[in-house]
Amino acid sequence: DAEELCDGIDNNCNNGMPPDEVDADGDGWLECAGDCDDTDADTWPGATERCDRADNDCDGLIPADEADDDADGWSVCAADCDDGDDAIHPGATEDCFDGVDNDCDGLADEDDLACAGDDDDDDTVGDDDDTVGDDDDTADIDLGSGPWEVDDGSRCVGIWGTDLGTVPAWTGICEPGLGYSLYQGHCYYPVFGTNLLWYDARATCAAAGGYLAVVTDQNEFDFIHTMHPDTYIGGCEEEAVEGSWQWLTGETWSFAPWYGGGPNDASPGEDCLEMRTNYNDIWCYQHWENEGFVCEFSAE
Repeated sequence: DAEELCDGIDNNCNNGMPPDEVDADGDGWLECAGDCDDTDADTWPGATERCDRADNDCDGLIPADEADDDADGWSVCAADCDDGDDAIHPGATEDCFDGVDNDCDGLADEDDLACAGDDDDDDTVGDDDDTVGDDDDTADIDLGSGPWEVDDGSRCVGIWGTDLGTVPAWTGICEPGLGYSLYQGHCYYPVFGTNLLWYDARATCAAAGGYLAVVTDQNEFDFIHTMHPDTYIGGCEEEAVEGSWQWLTGETWSFAPWYGGGPNDASPGEDCLEMRTNYNDIWCYQHWENEGFVCEFSAE
């Protein structure tokens, strides 16, 4: 009898084909020619490995990244970011306080949208955060549930205007997607415009639940100056009481980088404060070109 040649032909004319010469899966490869799984058309010598924990290319090896060493049902090639820990894999519950990316989405703890929030007070309890996402994927920061530090009108009495309605009501969440910026645990909201008045800016910030920004050191000055180079801030002096400069919140008045000779009260009634490259005293009831303002929000 002729010898079978592994060519898919009945070489010995016995009216039968050896089982290993039948291409059962139709992939063009026979078992006798090295097809290691003739029931799978994607498995044959030289095939591409498919991250299915099988030897798809029939080289006798399963790639290391297809192994599931921690038996959690996920391999490294399937995005398991720690195959030595069965609690870490795509879709796992994110532990928001362990510094680990548990669900393998590239984000850990408060940066992960799956978390309830950050834990600024280290009590291992999360605060409200960006659990549903917004227009900006920067993590929102919860400054707590209040009470909030506000401008209650008890300082610079009478210098009070009208709420312009341009600042969102403060909820305690410093949300970048709404225009807020976080700095040193306080949240800031800039308003740009023309023909704005200092006393209206004060009323607007207060109505939103905050206060016209209080700038107490050079770093905060520089931060606010990057937000708005020409802005009203929350410094004032009591009307007709020269030299009584104070912050609307009652914080200590110590940092005061006035322009040379300032405050000069060049015209009577310059009782309010603007910030450009330095501090300058201005009228509270006069429009200043391209002048905006910055509201500040913080917990007591």
